[in-house]
Amino acid sequence: LWRTGAVDDARRELGRSVTLARQAHALPIAAASLNHLGNLAADQGDVRAAHAAWQESLTLARQAPDPALIAAVLINQARLAVQERDARTVEILLAEATRQTETLPAGHDQAYHLLAIGHLHRSLPGTAAQHAQAMQHFTTAAAVARQVSDLRSLSYALGYQGQVREEQGQSAEALTLYRQAVFAAQEIDAPELLYRWQWQIGRLLTAQGDRNGAILAYQQAIANVQAIRQDLAADRQQPAAASFGTQLG
Repeated sequence: LWRTGAVDDARRELGRSVTLARQAHALPIAAASLNHLGNLAADQGDVRAAHAAWQESLTLARQAPDPALIAAVLINQARLAVQERDARTVEILLAEATRQTETLPAGHDQAYHLLAIGHLHRSLPGTAAQHAQAMQHFTTAAAVARQVSDLRSLSYALGYQGQVREEQGQSAEALTLYRQAVFAAQEIDAPELLYRWQWQIGRLLTAQGDRNGAILAYQQAIANVQAIRQDLAADRQQPAAASFGTQLG
């Protein structure tokens, strides 16, 4: 309902979910629904309602206890704090999110939480310390992804490492990481990832004067964009707030 634009209906159904979950003493379900309610409120610009829903979600998730959900809510709160330019709050939330994520078993949730945490560190004022923390999380995420053969998470982790290295002026290392990210994405036939890294490769090769290599990389990126063009068009019509979830884009 939310993704089709029926925000009021989505809010009502999530509210029903919370009520039914409470009646059934299903704390994890109530906490998850409250997290979604917080995301929806944040998308609509209702910061107070977002904070209230997330705080209630955290309370229930801690009672459950559900460290994966606790980390997810903290990450969502941190995303909003980034938008509000409250760097200190972001750091506090991410530190706790990291502690919760470290308790999770190796798997998709752990890898994606690490990626989200690293991505948020990169969004803070550009300091060497923030870059180092982001790189640490991306490197750990890559190790987890390899351990559980999660190639999608691995592609993200390698690509994000490449972005950090590029920002640090280490073009050669960035190019290697982007190529490794492409390889992982090719293994699962993920054009929505391939074009991201191929485009980056094209830019770096252009800067190095490798015109033919750059053209090939750009052609490959364009082909993959064409393959998912309808999906991209549909995403542009969806609520922007799904960004408050743990999915990476």
